[in-house]
Amino acid sequence: DTRHASLVKGILGHVSKPWFDVLFRWTTQGVLSDPHGEFFVHEIPNVQDKFLWTQRYEINRDLVPTGILDKNLVEPAFNVGKGINFIRRCLLDGTWTMKLPSMDSVELGYSCNQSSRKGTNSNAALQKTLKQAAELVHSHILQTLKKENHMMEHLLALKQFLFLGQGDFFSALVDGLFTEFHGHEGVAGIYKHSLLSIVEGALRSTNAKCQPQFCLDRLQVELLLGKDEDSNFMFGPGRSPREQQQRDERTVWDIFMLDYKIPDPLIAIVDPAALKKYKKVFRFLFNLKKVEYMLNYTWRQNATLQHALQTTAQYHGIDVKADVRYLQSTYLMRKISILRQSMMHLIGNLKSYLMFEVLEGGWQKLVSDIDKAKTLDEAIEAHNSYLNGIVRKSLLKGDSNELTSQQYLGEQVETLLSIANEFCNIQEALFRESLQLADVATEKRLRAETRLKHGHWGFNSQQESAEDDNFFGLANTPMIREVERISDEYEQNAVELLKVLGNIVNGNPDDYADENKNKSNVADITRMGGGATDVFDSDLDPQRFLVAQLDHNQYYAKQTV
Repeated sequence: DTRHASLVKGILGHVSKPWFDVLFRWTTQGVLSDPHGEFFVHEIPNVQDKFLWTQRYEINRDLVPTGILDKNLVEPAFNVGKGINFIRRCLLDGTWTMKLPSMDSVELGYSCNQSSRKGTNSNAALQKTLKQAAELVHSHILQTLKKENHMMEHLLALKQFLFLGQGDFFSALVDGLFTEFHGHEGVAGIYKHSLLSIVEGALRSTNAKCQPQFCLDRLQVELLLGKDEDSNFMFGPGRSPREQQQRDERTVWDIFMLDYKIPDPLIAIVDPAALKKYKKVFRFLFNLKKVEYMLNYTWRQNATLQHALQTTAQYHGIDVKADVRYLQSTYLMRKISILRQSMMHLIGNLKSYLMFEVLEGGWQKLVSDIDKAKTLDEAIEAHNSYLNGIVRKSLLKGDSNELTSQQYLGEQVETLLSIANEFCNIQEALFRESLQLADVATEKRLRAETRLKHGHWGFNSQQESAEDDNFFGLANTPMIREVERISDEYEQNAVELLKVLGNIVNGNPDDYADENKNKSNVADITRMGGGATDVFDSDLDPQRFLVAQLDHNQYYAKQTV
């Protein structure tokens, strides 16, 4: 009925005019004038401006008017108005105005489409207007974030400082932390200002000082302490007698965390959840760096002790092929050296894989994706994809309690690093004591040689002469057994790690099940979301190369036969 259809359309056009006026003000001025709550955009009160893009506004699908606004235009209209508010409140650009070809609302399509047929509500003029408006808004947002808010410089700084990309800085930082807190028991007396001074010293002495000052000013230190520990560590230990009796096993390595204060406009891209992922990766990489440093440090101690052993054997005329205590000492040193070299091989390859294959490859893709981004949402998605890819490829344990291949792989890596930390602590304690004894023996030998030159006895007693026969405490059967235990435990877990990693890269994530573990749902890993479809893709090639590097001579593969 043409007459009735025209009448209904005429009525619809008049009654929809106030709604289109609200839409016009929202998409051209960012003003949400909806006193009766009839518009599909809902503003959430008490949300800070820095969280405007993700939390301030939401769409109420139930209030989208059928027959008036095409469903395909809901998201563009929502994002245009939100973008205008983002420009004014987050970018603090109150002078920016949208320059459309015309500001007549009817010409721009802000009216009910009188020519639509068969119940359709297509509005070509409005669709064209929203497309132009979206291009203007998002182009201005991205240009302002890049040029005035230095988005790429801040993202690079996050990579350099929270992903350990600035290698010389972290070498100086770890060295400074070790020098300052070596031998420090517990974390009482470790203050944020002392850690900041070490960080600033590392910045001044390395190429990190060449980073833009507005990035360096945002680098901070965070202490990973309990809820009730802040005041104790600000004003001194001050613990109760009962707490003082409980030995604190933590060290500065357990509580140190670099932090980066994100500029408010960039929180839309690097939100708190994203920053949490940055810190999670930092903790893993920093632990890896610390283990590498300690392994190198104990290697230097080992070399000094090895020379001291040979000097002592020559000085006392010891038969190195027959003396049991000397053979025990050299066996312990050799066992430690072999285990240390195995750990260095693992740590070195893991570090190379993470720094070059994961982080650098991910960064190059992020730069490319952000250059291609046309909207803020696309830039956010590019950054989230970058972070998620790094977390997934970094062999990190996920936050879920479900038994997935990635979860199990992360547990194996954590176990190996824990074993390496234990080994470093045992080595460092043993070598520190042995080096002290070696220094005492050297002083005695020098004094004896001086007395001999003056015609006196070199040693005053047979006991003093025989003290060097202990070989600086290295002829230690319990210590040999302890090192052998750690070596066996490390080798077993290394074999398991390679097995799990190999199964993942070969598309068999459920084959890592250990029959000795009481995990009945291992066979259902694929169904649970940890199967090959989640992790088996083309960018697993670096992990395949990592497997080949870690077991290049098939040593670990032969252990499973």
